[in-house]
Amino acid sequence: LSSFIALLDADVNFEIVHALAASVTTGHSDNLAKAMVFFYQSRGRALDLLMSFVDAEIRISEHEGTLFRASSFACKLFTQYARYNGLKYLWLTLGYYVNQLAEFAREERLDDRDSILGPGNMEIDPDRFEDEDGMQPYQFDIRQNQYELLTRTSKVLKNIFASTDNMNPQLRQLCASVKQQVAAKFPDNNADYKSVGGFVFLRLLCPAIVAPHVYGLLPASPNDTSQPY
Repeated sequence: LSSFIALLDADVNFEIVHALAASVTTGHSDNLAKAMVFFYQSRGRALDLLMSFVDAEIRISEHEGTLFRASSFACKLFTQYARYNGLKYLWLTLGYYVNQLAEFAREERLDDRDSILGPGNMEIDPDRFEDEDGMQPYQFDIRQNQYELLTRTSKVLKNIFASTDNMNPQLRQLCASVKQQVAAKFPDNNADYKSVGGFVFLRLLCPAIVAPHVYGLLPASPNDTSQPY
């Protein structure tokens, strides 16, 4: 083990990790990504490791639309890296809204949920809407729920757009590098902005919204009542 650690420490270009990532099975790639981020985070080189794989993915990609959208090893590394370096950003950006919705979705707040104090109902599919007795109501005013959903999501999106200062320098450096490299290889169709947006939204913000407890936004997994919110 000590010899392997010495090899990893001496591997300036992360060639060993690239070789392991290319040979490991899909079922073990998540564990490998977690282990490598943990190891190099302790060495202060986790960002360099991640950028090495991001650079490689951009270099071999033949189309902008495939960047950072598959379960590539670069994306797996970013997922693990974000859990070390993106938690404060996620808390400052999403924490208030996630906890507000979780609070009003508690079963003991049923009376508040439909009042002006609560978020109301944001279900916009009539086939999935049921009243307290489990029966579908005769009338379903989808416009009210659409407005509720639009209002809530607009506040979250506005806060995301204003969250640049919340992001730590390492993540901002990563985004800047992605933008620069993608723009150089795919100069058309705003591919650079799409790639950065896909990276941040698909691999950081969306997973935190879907599973907020994993990223420390909630103390436990959302229950059946709060999950739809």
